[in-house]
Amino acid sequence: MKIIKYLHILLLCCLTVTALSQAPPTIEFQNGLWFNGKGFVNKAMYSENGIFRTSRPAKIDTIISLDNHYIVSPYGDAHNHLVDPDVKKTIQQYLKDGVYYVMDHGNIPMIYNMYKPYINTPKSIDMISPIYFFTGNDGHPQEVLDNAAKNGMIPKNWVSDKLAYGICILDTLTDLDIYFPEVLKAKPDFIKSVLYCSEEYDLRKNDTAYRYQKGMNPRLLPELVKRAHLAGLRVSVHIQSRADFLTAINARVDIIAHTPGMGYEARLGKKSFIITDDDARLCAEYKIPVITTLSFLKYLADREQDKELIKNDIIIPNIKLLIKYHVNLVIGVDQFQQTSKEEALFIATLGIFNNLELLKMWCETTTKMIFPNRKIGELKDGYEASFLVLDGNPLNDFLNTTKITQRYKQGFFLVP
Repeated sequence: MKIIKYLHILLLCCLTVTALSQAPPTIEFQNGLWFNGKGFVNKAMYSENGIFRTSRPAKIDTIISLDNHYIVSPYGDAHNHLVDPDVKKTIQQYLKDGVYYVMDHGNIPMIYNMYKPYINTPKSIDMISPIYFFTGNDGHPQEVLDNAAKNGMIPKNWVSDKLAYGICILDTLTDLDIYFPEVLKAKPDFIKSVLYCSEEYDLRKNDTAYRYQKGMNPRLLPELVKRAHLAGLRVSVHIQSRADFLTAINARVDIIAHTPGMGYEARLGKKSFIITDDDARLCAEYKIPVITTLSFLKYLADREQDKELIKNDIIIPNIKLLIKYHVNLVIGVDQFQQTSKEEALFIATLGIFNNLELLKMWCETTTKMIFPNRKIGELKDGYEASFLVLDGNPLNDFLNTTKITQRYKQGFFLVP
């Protein structure tokens, strides 16, 4: 049976390379342990035209035994920035890690255009992007782009051309009138804005001491959200402090791009970064998901004196409050040249979630947040026939989420 199985896989591999423009084969998958949201069930499943079927189609092209391996939906990364110009390497790393669905949270237009021909196909990752950032003058994330220009990764003359950077300065309503139509011309998938300790916006706006530590005018966020929603676009907001969290919620944004408190500044004190029960309850009431981006804690070596305080006194209490009020938490790494695999594995070390909760966050909640109008994230009849075959039970050991032996996307067999 194993020889037959691998011959079928070889055939499907050839189909993936040579016939992606054609319909995928109709496959019967036998002897698989399929995740049903609670545990794993041994049953047959079928893929027809890239869609799962629980009833056997009239015509089967091939039968594959999954040898009692564990089957889960592909993973999602709700927050990253795919700015590495080595496009194929980046895509292959995501496929290798089983992360098919990616929410890029802002890019350089030129580099985003390099990705466009290679994404959103059956043999690649599916990615959405806002392309641009709405931020303040000399605000985050311009420091990343300035460093890239300094190191020769992007042209230095872009420094004076904010739109080439993907940066839209939003300090006045006139700025919004100028930049918003320009962004819409690029056909973004959503809008990305930056709040950065917005309670001090007026203090930081023109003070060079706060270069890169500021964002857009928070008073303009409701108008930005209004215009985005009229254009049929969601709005995601980078936050640092509790004030940013509340400003985003009250503006009725659609996504909060970080766990509140990640931007701790000792000068402002802990209270400026710790949310309350009422804050978390309001976030849940408006059904606004929060992206984790917790693995930044691993990179606080230069702030060792703050590390335990940020982790134990701010981040973990904030996460527990969000859980208490059933806020949708989704997994995103926000780390250059990494995938959400690193984020999920790091969260597993914090002891906040059990393996079942974390698995569902990664392969169900996260993917559905990224693509809310698609049938993905579950192994059910009528859903896209995309899945990962694992060599061990992830509910027993979460590291088994990384032991991927086979990958299928929309009915095609993938080989990263």
